[in-house]
Amino acid sequence: MRGKKMKHKIYLQFCLIAALAILITTTIVTALFYQRFKAQVFSDVRTYAYVLTSVDTYDEATLIQEVHQVDGIERIRLGSLEPGIITEEFAAAISSLPKVCPHFHLSLQSGCTTTLKRMNRRYTAEEYREKCEILRKYYPAPALTTDVITGFPGETEEEFEESRSFVDSIHFYETHIFPYSKREGTKAAGMPDQLTEQVKKERSRILIALGKEHQREYMEQFLGQEKEVLFEEQQTVEGQEYWTGHTMEYLKIAVISEENLENKRVVVQLREMIGQDLILAER
Repeated sequence: MRGKKMKHKIYLQFCLIAALAILITTTIVTALFYQRFKAQVFSDVRTYAYVLTSVDTYDEATLIQEVHQVDGIERIRLGSLEPGIITEEFAAAISSLPKVCPHFHLSLQSGCTTTLKRMNRRYTAEEYREKCEILRKYYPAPALTTDVITGFPGETEEEFEESRSFVDSIHFYETHIFPYSKREGTKAAGMPDQLTEQVKKERSRILIALGKEHQREYMEQFLGQEKEVLFEEQQTVEGQEYWTGHTMEYLKIAVISEENLENKRVVVQLREMIGQDLILAER
């Protein structure tokens, strides 16, 4: 019995010594790594701090011009832009930069100014239209894409029709439609005149159909033209394997090729539509 107690005591002591050894070793290794990389970490922090504090002194166009000068960056695509960013000066500046893609995602949310006010948006539908016109002034056929919410609290039939008509008039390349989703804790969740799911889905269906119509219309105008495509991956469509990629306008292009085209920029001729959102091209 005494022998078992002695073995148990020795075992506990051994475990304690092992744990202390691990702790000491970990402490030493951590200290060594800290000393080794401390200077680099502090240098990185200072660099990031400089960049962040410098951003306030730059306007958006200047920042894009700085990025444009970076070697290795071949395409600059701007997304989720607030309409207020688009000005004559901004468009004039970036349109002179060949790396900037003529593809702009401008958040709309609704084509009805009354609804926009309830959403607390800081622009009207007509102001948004002016931004689209500015971009079309400096680019011959820019790809304009957007987001629209249907069934926001209080959206009447008349307001929805106003929004639908506005979207129809802009002729977006892509329109991402989202039925309003109630989220607890938000101001909109407590608003009166909440719409039914059935109404929201029906309004979404109408705008999705309209969006597909305009998407095809936009893509078809490029058929017969030559475009540079950045190929990304292989994709099988209806049993046929293609290399697929995107133009500067973000048109999705497919070509048949035995050559590995991954991450290659190739000029191709756009031939015909494949389905809703894919263009068949030839090298």
